[in-house]
Amino acid sequence: FETFQIVPTQGAVDVATTTWEEPCALDATQTCRQYALIWANFGFPSSEGNANIMFYSSERYNAITGTGGGFYDVQSLPADGASAVTPFTISGALYLAVAAHGSDAL
Repeated sequence: FETFQIVPTQGAVDVATTTWEEPCALDATQTCRQYALIWANFGFPSSEGNANIMFYSSERYNAITGTGGGFYDVQSLPADGASAVTPFTISGALYLAVAAHGSDAL
């Protein structure tokens, strides 16, 4: 394997991936596959834990590869002591379960 992207985390202890299809942004008559990385960040004494959600875009410049394609931050959910993340689907809707050990459990 070669390094593709460096993602700063806050004590990451779990990572999950998920994909789904939705109408393309440039042509809603076409279907595009979307990709996500989800990190469970336990946190450090100086920072709170969270579940960090990143999406992939082929249009983003990747400084490591020198080409297009990379993940970018979409959302950070507070979760003090996050230790696991699991994406799942119910009736076509995508959800995220987060295990958190602290007082800010989701």
